[in-house]
Amino acid sequence: MNQRQVLRFKLRLEVLSPVHIGCDDSLDPTNFVIDPNSNTLYFFDLKSLVDLLTDREHLKLREISEKKSPMALVELYRFYRSILPKLTKVATYSCKVPENLTQTYLRDLRITNERDIFNHFNRLTIPRTYYNPLNNCPVIPGSSLKGALRTGYMEGLFKHLQSSTQRAKDQSLNNLIIDILNINTETHRKRRFDLFIEFEKKILKFDDPSEDPFKHLIISDLTPATPFQTRVLYEVNLRKKDINRNNLLGRGISLPIEVIPAGIVFEGEMTLEKQRAPEIASINHRVLIDTNYNHYNRILKEERKLSNEHGVKHIALNERQVKALKEGNALILKLGKHSGAEAVTIDGLRKIEIRTTGGRKIMSDKATTWWVASELKRNPNGAIPFGWVFLEFIQT
Repeated sequence: MNQRQVLRFKLRLEVLSPVHIGCDDSLDPTNFVIDPNSNTLYFFDLKSLVDLLTDREHLKLREISEKKSPMALVELYRFYRSILPKLTKVATYSCKVPENLTQTYLRDLRITNERDIFNHFNRLTIPRTYYNPLNNCPVIPGSSLKGALRTGYMEGLFKHLQSSTQRAKDQSLNNLIIDILNINTETHRKRRFDLFIEFEKKILKFDDPSEDPFKHLIISDLTPATPFQTRVLYEVNLRKKDINRNNLLGRGISLPIEVIPAGIVFEGEMTLEKQRAPEIASINHRVLIDTNYNHYNRILKEERKLSNEHGVKHIALNERQVKALKEGNALILKLGKHSGAEAVTIDGLRKIEIRTTGGRKIMSDKATTWWVASELKRNPNGAIPFGWVFLEFIQT
């Protein structure tokens, strides 16, 4: 009979820079209002509002709803603005927004050209970060954290193989790596995906998906230690190279996005079932921490250099966090949207599609741009990279 050893940990995760984990839900302009005096967004359920309206307000709302012109959206916004105190009472939650977004909102109230309406309102739609729909409270999904740890772990195993004699002896692994690196990703996406699945099986030493050792790593969803408010910031895309006065500003459209701000602490649990039978693959806790530390530390160093070149902020660790890293009880990693291609891929197997001037596509092992979260639209002044968290493992 196979003997098993179960390790249990409490997880403490502190957000170091704004985090957004997508959930296919958005704050729609027809369901929020912004108070320009406090730069606060109030999100509400229209059904809850109806009971608070006067007869005259009911009539006004009905008139707006029956209009077929796009101007009805602007009139609805103006109506919401006129009853702001009532909307704040029925708001299911609220969050701070940048001054730039408030000014955009006020400008949209003054739109008179129908052709501009949909374009302007689409840019006010704000993607939500992952949350519990029962209480609107943000959550760090265990699956997101597990995926981030899996990438770092696999890269560490791959780099170990590259420096050992095992790879030289394993011709099938060598051929697999060559195929992954040489395949045309643009025209053979599925084939590359299938090859990478085979690589995972090789590197993690399993044949059937039911034998994947990461099935024995169970991470709960992480919930906030104390209540907090999310924020809305702008996504700003910056070039990594050729930095000059003209391209220090963000590239393309800079849109608002809901984030978990720095300083928020989440808590959860992790269970690691270690298989003692040598023929069954299992995840080593110490290797899990060490490989992920190496993977994300390289990215951290590069981003610190980029931050200095662009004049943006970067994460800072306190003494307690530095001590925990040295003791091997914690690591830093990236989560969520705009973590960067380097964070979610394996160094040495990475192929990133780059669009050049004129729309031509080339493949590279390095991204040419990176994303920062900013209070200012298309401006990195005071911005900070997305996605950094500090994760502590407390064995129980």
